[in-house]
Amino acid sequence: MRKIFYFILLNCFLTITAQSQNNYYPGYIVNHDEDTIRGLILDTKNAEMYNRVHFKDAMGNESILTTGSINIYMVNDTIYYRKMYPYSYDSYYFFKLKQSGTIKIYEFIRSAGQSLAGNLKGSTNGANSIGVIYGDPINHDPNLISFIEKGKKFRVVNWSNFSNLMKKFIKDDPELLEKLLNGEYQVKDFYKLVDDYNCRQKKAHQN
Repeated sequence: MRKIFYFILLNCFLTITAQSQNNYYPGYIVNHDEDTIRGLILDTKNAEMYNRVHFKDAMGNESILTTGSINIYMVNDTIYYRKMYPYSYDSYYFFKLKQSGTIKIYEFIRSAGQSLAGNLKGSTNGANSIGVIYGDPINHDPNLISFIEKGKKFRVVNWSNFSNLMKKFIKDDPELLEKLLNGEYQVKDFYKLVDDYNCRQKKAHQN
């Protein structure tokens, strides 16, 4: 009996390993009806994951899913949410949740040549936004775009206007706001500022 158990366990391990070698990992999707469906998801770690999902269900059936059919998907402990690109006209993509809390940080990686800046409201020339929105001075990735969310506000992180952007998100914390305006938080401290704010908010709500 023990031999049979170990054989089954080994078989399951080999199956998972084989799938993982093909970059398919256990995960789940949540469709527009809020049904959670578990299966295997292709984790390519590239720009495609922000536009579509390669999914295998329990029967091994493979499908390619987009924001037109699912709201959320998770693979390798990373969650992607369907959201509308700020200021765009019904342009939905998947955004990777990078940091959670009262303020959330998301990331989006654009594919080579993909232009998003031209969708910005009030922009007469999309090229004017390149260098301000595209690129991440923290991770040094020219195709990575960071986003910040609090309540219903979901914004592109404009690095050239970092202080003005962040003071709108942390204005309900006078102490942190003063530090930001005094220059104690710079662009390089983006994640720390959000983490400090979220920790203080959590502590305040616990008291």
